[in-house]
Amino acid sequence: MDIVKLRAFYTVAKLGSISRAAKELNYTQPAISAQIRYLENMLDARLLEKEGRRIHLTEAGRIILPFVERLLRDYDMIIAAIPKSINPEKSHFRIGASSLPGVHLIPQILAEFNTKFPDVSFSLLIDKATRIERMIIDHYIDVGIIGRKKIHPPLPSFNEYLLKKDDLVAVVAAKHLFSSKECISLEELSQMPLILPQRDVLTRRSVEERFHQRGYAVHVAFEVSNTEAIKRMVSHNLGITILPSSSVQQEIEAGWLVALPVTNLNLYRYIYLISRKTADLDPNLQSFIDFAIQRCS
Repeated sequence: MDIVKLRAFYTVAKLGSISRAAKELNYTQPAISAQIRYLENMLDARLLEKEGRRIHLTEAGRIILPFVERLLRDYDMIIAAIPKSINPEKSHFRIGASSLPGVHLIPQILAEFNTKFPDVSFSLLIDKATRIERMIIDHYIDVGIIGRKKIHPPLPSFNEYLLKKDDLVAVVAAKHLFSSKECISLEELSQMPLILPQRDVLTRRSVEERFHQRGYAVHVAFEVSNTEAIKRMVSHNLGITILPSSSVQQEIEAGWLVALPVTNLNLYRYIYLISRKTADLDPNLQSFIDFAIQRCS
């Protein structure tokens, strides 16, 4: 029995709705339902029942609810207490990030922040954006920095701060026949071999959606799970890729790669910093959040 399942049950019980609980916890509705079914199977008891459009506790659900609430409260207190108990003179925070900001943005922010706050330390975990959001809700990390393909209203579970807007560009080798062009069209790209991330990566999904909207096919020559490997393959002239411009700045400055704007692509990656909504945020963590926002503005 884990905290995720208990929190799913407690949130549905509190709100009386799976859809509202999914929105608050930033899960899908099927994921919330699956967590509760798993918990019910473990306990061999029905915990919730539907009556009209509302969900109510069964007798078993009413019995365990105060215990679940106490467990969640104790768990949150344990997570909050650990860094302070290790060394009260220093602060340690856990950052989660999706791959591109985790590699190309956060290291520089941390280096600059630590020159001003040398007693604050960090651990960095890189994973998919959806998993980073869940880790914040479940108190596995303190703050997340993730990419999204568009601006949307803030989620109810988070404080959200837009750090930067990063345009997607075509990237070619310095010796590619297109390297001297000022820009490239979608039609030209559709006729070239592309090196793209896997289908579950935000950049890949955004690119394919835009190509299909414009009536062009995507010619994927290589599907590569690592961005650094993609850039290396492009530098060897094995194909063209499409990446956020910030992720190729060093290679462009070194003369290995060339970035080209794509006419009619109009795709951007928005980098957000997200944290839990709480009235008692550690001052050092707030200092880091403020620093990151100012650094990227």
